[in-house]
This record gives sequence, C-alpha cells and structure tokens, in this order.
Amino acid sequence: MRRASSQKLFDIVRDVLLKHWDPIDIGDNENLYDEYDEYIPQLIKLVGSGCSEKEIVDHLQNIEEMLGLHLSKERRTRAAAHLMVIR
Repeated sequence: MRRASSQKLFDIVRDVLLKHWDPIDIGDNENLYDEYDEYIPQLIKLVGSGCSEKEIVDHLQNIEEMLGLHLSKERRTRAAAHLMVIR
C-alpha cells in the first residue's frame, strides 16, 4: 500500500479503533471521536515497525487493562487485523 499522509494514516487508525475495537462503546457519538487519539501514535509506530498481529492485540489489551476493562479478545483481534492492512 502506498504511504498515506500522516493525517490520513491517523484518521484511518482512528476509524479502525472506533469501528472495530471501541472498548468504551463510543459508537456514533461524534463528540467522543477523539477519545482514543492518545493511543494512535504508538499504534502507527507498532504497525510501521513490522510488528505481528499478536503484538497489536497485546498492545490493545494493555490499553484496556489500563482503562480497567476486560473485553473479549474478538474485538482486539478484529481491530488488529484491520490495522495490519494499513502497512
């Protein structure tokens, strides 16, 4: 895939997090779309470094634990699969 601009890549990752991970169920609430923005730079770095899908899943799980959440692995795995595509 061609390299997307930094902002475009940020927006793509944000979209993946909101649509496929969304641990606090933001859903369609546009007022909260920036809720996961602080995690995006590290995810972009991970994906760009050639990490495995499992490493992304583990990273998302660490974020969930930091938030005091315990979600199903399915959401993390689905989000990680989508993030792997943006390499």
